[in-house]
Amino acid sequence: MKMKYKIISTLFISCFLLLLASGCGDENDSVVVIPSVSSSLLTVKPITIGDPIDIALTIYHNKNSEVVFPNESDSFLPFTLRTMDIKQKKIKGKSYKTMVFYTVTLFQTGKYLLHPIEVRVGDTALKTEPIEIAILSVIPKNEDNPDLKDIVPPYPARANPVTVAIILLSIMGGAAIIYVLLRIFKKKKGKKQGHTYTETAIDPFQYSMNELNIIKTAYENNKKNAKQTYSGVSFILKFFLGNALKIDALQMTTREFRRHVRKADKVPIQSYKRHPGFDHHN
Repeated sequence: MKMKYKIISTLFISCFLLLLASGCGDENDSVVVIPSVSSSLLTVKPITIGDPIDIALTIYHNKNSEVVFPNESDSFLPFTLRTMDIKQKKIKGKSYKTMVFYTVTLFQTGKYLLHPIEVRVGDTALKTEPIEIAILSVIPKNEDNPDLKDIVPPYPARANPVTVAIILLSIMGGAAIIYVLLRIFKKKKGKKQGHTYTETAIDPFQYSMNELNIIKTAYENNKKNAKQTYSGVSFILKFFLGNALKIDALQMTTREFRRHVRKADKVPIQSYKRHPGFDHHN
């Protein structure tokens, strides 16, 4: 009888402990809305520039629901996504909990908002609440509540005599080098042999006779008409008399040229020998 009583008592206590254990599970998992999403900041220590910042994204969903969550750095601006880890857990029946652990970082100081993370569970669009994160540049020592500090405190600029001397010497040295190079290039340029142009004196009589022979030959071969022949002879006549009278006959009108020719008896005219190759009868 006693043995039977002990067995019944043991079974009763075991059942009670099992019920108690099942009822003392994860309270958060026992009362959840499906689907739902939330986020939390896991990093609790003061965060400075470039420190890793851990963020947890918790998604509750059914087993067969398609879950879509951010996996690109653009979704976390101004923060930069460094790593991402995914873990899934069955909570009860067909309900599951997907945990996404993000590690982000930021290289600016100040208080920044991690914008709501958008998640899609099946056809339902969800998003988290924004999280404010303070990025410190310097953590003051022996201070319980650190505040934002400047990276470098302002201080008056000081001129270092050695630095100033080095800068001045560098400028003077550069100027001296440029001056020497310019002198060398100028010397080399001056040594280059270019074309030499010389003026050759023209014998007015010889030139005129040669041109008249050319006009005469062209007229005889019907290569020049009477008008072209007259213009050529007129040009040669002005050229020859202009040189003889020391006037610029080519630039004068007919009236001006006639006026100078009438005064020719007052000006000594250089005499030229008759060219043997020119026939006046032609």
